[in-house]
Amino acid sequence: MRGVHALAFCALASVASAANAQEIDWKKVDEAIGRSAAAVAGDVHRYAFPRSDLSVTVDGVTIRPALALGGWTAFKPMHGGVMIMGDLVLLETEINPVMLKLIQNGAEITAVHNHLLRSSPATFYMHVGGHGDPVIFPLLIDATQSFISQTACGHGRTNSWSAWLSSSRLFTAAGKAE
Repeated sequence: MRGVHALAFCALASVASAANAQEIDWKKVDEAIGRSAAAVAGDVHRYAFPRSDLSVTVDGVTIRPALALGGWTAFKPMHGGVMIMGDLVLLETEINPVMLKLIQNGAEITAVHNHLLRSSPATFYMHVGGHGDPVIFPLLIDATQSFISQTACGHGRTNSWSAWLSSSRLFTAAGKAE
């Protein structure tokens, strides 16, 4: 009897996941991110954010973005929204402003660490997660990437987030009135 209940639960979860996947307009998500998903597995959509803007070396050896500077986020339909997970590659000067904006907009930071000891400049990896609106979260990730690219690769210049993440942009993208 337990097996029947477990099988029924799995079948319901599978149907619910397929229904959620059909509800999400992935073209809107692609538009919000500014690119198409790099890899799609089932109902998971993955977007790559390689830091090709950085010139990173470790003990004099140049690190290519594909080797260790590849940020990404993945979106999976879940419970009327999307679950997001990802790994953003950041310079030390980018950590606090990016973390603050992500947290203020409902994302969770699950780790900040580095993979490359003795790298120059120092690079860090921020694990992000969360659950929410299928268009708002991609806009947040896009705004994060825009902010990173506009900080002159961490050379101390800080920019306002308002140009990239305004409430009117979020509401318009989500199809809601402000």
